[in-house]
Amino acid sequence: MPSDPSDIQAGRSLRERIVNDPIAKFAAFAIGGLLLTGVIGLAVGSPSWKLFRTLQVYWLIYLGLVASVVLPRLRQHWRDFFFTDETSINLGIARIMIFASVFARSDGLVRTVGSAMQRGPELFVPFKLLDTHVIWPSYEVISFMASTLEVSALLAMLGLFTRFTTIWTAVTLFLVLGTINSFGKVDHSHHTMWFALIIAASPSGASLSVDSLARSFARGLGGLPPARHLSYGLAMRALWLQIGLLYLSAGMPKWMTGGLQWFWSDSLLYTMHERWYMSRWIPSIRIDEYPLLVRFGGLGTLLVEFGVIILVIWGWRCRVFAGGAAYLFHESNGLFMNLRFGSLQSLLFVLMDWQRLLAWIGNRVFGAPLVVTVAAGDRISARLCAAGKAFDFFDTLRVEESADVEETRAVQGQNELVGGEALRAICMRSPILWPMLAIYRWLKPTRSNTKNFERLQPKARIGWTRGVATMLIIMTLGNAIFTLAREKKGWPFSAYPSFKQVRTTDTTFTTLIRIASASGQTVELPIWSLSTNKKIEGLERSAPIFSSNELRAYSQRMRDKKKSCGEALRIWSAMSKAFPDLADADQVDFFEVTVSIKPGRWDEELSRKHMLKLHSVREDEQGYVCERV
Repeated sequence: MPSDPSDIQAGRSLRERIVNDPIAKFAAFAIGGLLLTGVIGLAVGSPSWKLFRTLQVYWLIYLGLVASVVLPRLRQHWRDFFFTDETSINLGIARIMIFASVFARSDGLVRTVGSAMQRGPELFVPFKLLDTHVIWPSYEVISFMASTLEVSALLAMLGLFTRFTTIWTAVTLFLVLGTINSFGKVDHSHHTMWFALIIAASPSGASLSVDSLARSFARGLGGLPPARHLSYGLAMRALWLQIGLLYLSAGMPKWMTGGLQWFWSDSLLYTMHERWYMSRWIPSIRIDEYPLLVRFGGLGTLLVEFGVIILVIWGWRCRVFAGGAAYLFHESNGLFMNLRFGSLQSLLFVLMDWQRLLAWIGNRVFGAPLVVTVAAGDRISARLCAAGKAFDFFDTLRVEESADVEETRAVQGQNELVGGEALRAICMRSPILWPMLAIYRWLKPTRSNTKNFERLQPKARIGWTRGVATMLIIMTLGNAIFTLAREKKGWPFSAYPSFKQVRTTDTTFTTLIRIASASGQTVELPIWSLSTNKKIEGLERSAPIFSSNELRAYSQRMRDKKKSCGEALRIWSAMSKAFPDLADADQVDFFEVTVSIKPGRWDEELSRKHMLKLHSVREDEQGYVCERV
């Protein structure tokens, strides 16, 4: 039967509307994606709420990608976000903050990598997914590079030989942090290395650096980098995106695994109790006595971790709000869970638009910008102007060079200053030149031969943009893939810890180790007592063993039947080195013990299960064989 012409016309009208109307096209893609996720959910043999929430998150990510392509206003927002020229001040401040953080942690990193190396290669575990250790250098090389970290971070912070020192520090962090995190537990300090690599690929020494000051006095305006450039802003956006993905990688598993139950139950309260138990610490403010506050704190955690990625791309006010919210989030974690994540917290200040704030201050203090016309051949004025621009915190200097003026001039509004007074006005505008105010009366503009003068032409500096864009793409794709895969044990990329488990009891499992020596001595040690900051009465250590985070990971893997024997042998290998008095043990037993983690009842043993034992077999290559009980 022929189709009704009106139906055909209606179908054509609908297709044309979807093709031509961005909103209709977006709605069509949204419905299509929703149907696809529904089909996937039905195709799985046993659909669950966890699967539903997982598909829900991926559908929202899909909507964001579709909207970015289909909606004109959002496409324009992305163009403005990525392709806006900015001054180099924000990038210079970011360089100082990032490498100051590395400098402050360098002593601890050197000590930690030394302790890691003492454990020996038998404890070395390659990272999952990206096995970078096929190209890993020897311990001697890593030890040498670690010994230079403090000096290179200081020089990078000051901006001396900026390109070399930033690259050297970034590569050193890649190797040092990779080595530290290769012994059973990833401590997730990846962001320090990400930020350093982004800064190393950028022209971060264009301002606020010793290099820029040296160039200014050596070459005058001829060595002045562009006042605004695409690469300056692109590097900052690369940093912001990594921060957003970092928080998203922690928030996604919470919602996918637990949904509303993750925060609107006693799960978070029990998680806090476990943190207190593991660190043997109780906060001065007992927030666990106010369960409703704990639940609202959990809701705030999800809002921060999902919201940061949206806020950092939406606008400078939203970025400031995101940075403040994330900072308070870490402060509350430090206050109530003894988990401040200080290395990340200190770097949240890169979300602040410092140039905008400083320009606002400069406008209030100095008024209109100072427009300086430097006479061609006036070396003193050119060098002062170049140094002033390199440290133009307040964005109040506008400099050009001309052969058409006899003497350097500075114009602010209706006021025109010439000669020494112009130099004084220039020195007033930049903090680096303030000491020159004491001697400005003895500074006199000079005039050299200008016969061959050519007006300065700005360089494209396309290499800057390519280097920063390459690092932005690598970092963003790497972190996005590991975030979506929820892979927490990769290097150099990784999702961050989420504490996603929904806990239903105020108890936890721990591992108890019983050691029987040939002399008849028997020692029982809870595994948490082996952390490097704990002392065990009656036993002397010859080497550090594990961090508390590593021991938590070992306890979890010990409950896996396929992994338990390998983990037990690794633990005992480290213990026999650390405690020589116990090295000749005939038998080592491992028990899974259920204990209370409620404050005031710590280590109250509720049950004990014998998991496995190691027998001494001297002729065996390892010395011990594992037997499951």
